Amino acid sequence: MLDISSTRVKKVIVHRVGNKLRDEGVHISTAECPRSETLDELLLRGLLAPVVRNGQELQLYHESDIQLNVINHYSSNIFTDAKTFKTSSDAIAKHLYSCSDHPNIGGGELLVILFDDVRAQGKSLQALGLFKVESKDDYLDAIDSKNSIQISERSGISLDEIQKGAVVLSNDLKALSIDTLSQKTKYWTEHFLKATAIETPKKRAQAAAALVKAISTKV
Repeated sequence: MLDISSTRVKKVIVHRVGNKLRDEGVHISTAECPRSETLDELLLRGLLAPVVRNGQELQLYHESDIQLNVINHYSSNIFTDAKTFKTSSDAIAKHLYSCSDHPNIGGGELLVILFDDVRAQGKSLQALGLFKVESKDDYLDAIDSKNSIQISERSGISLDEIQKGAVVLSNDLKALSIDTLSQKTKYWTEHFLKATAIETPKKRAQAAAALVKAISTKV
C-alpha cells in the first residue's frame, strides 16, 4: 500500500487530445500550469488519492523490449531528469492520440502530473500521474454584479469520479490504473499504457468472491 501523506505536486501540464478516427487532432500546451497550494491539494485529494486507493495494479510490458513501451520510456525520462517533463508530456499526449482510434473514444483533456515523495515500503519514490477527462459536468456559479448577484452556468472537471487515471511509479514497471469507461473501449490499459493486471491476494480474493456469488445466484 502506498503512503501519500507527505506527497507533493511538483509539475502539472494539460494537453487536449481528440479522437484520431474523427481527425480531431491534439492540442499541445506551450507551458506548464501555474499552481497554488489549493490547486495542489485538490490534485492530490481528487486525482492521486482515488487511484492509489482503488486503482488496479498493473505491469507495463512490451513484446520485444520494455524500453519500447512508450509510457515506461517517457516516465523514466522524467524521473531521471525533471527538465524533460514538458517534452516527455508532449510525446505522451501524441501517443494517446495515436491510440484514440475507436469511435467510442471521446476527446478531452490529458492532465500529466509529476508527484514527489510517494512512500512504498519506507522508500521515497516519484510518480507520474496521467488523467484523461472525456466529459465535464455543468455547475452554477454565483457572481457579484454591481448591486445584484447573478447566476452563471459553467462547465468543469468533476473530482467526484475519475474517468481514466494512471499512476506510474519510479522504482519499477508497476502502475495503478482506473478506467470507469472501460465498457466502451479498453484502449486506456491495453494500448495507451500497454499493461497487464498483476495477480495479488486482493485480486484473487475479489475473483473468488465473484465466483461464489455467481454460483450462489445460479443455485
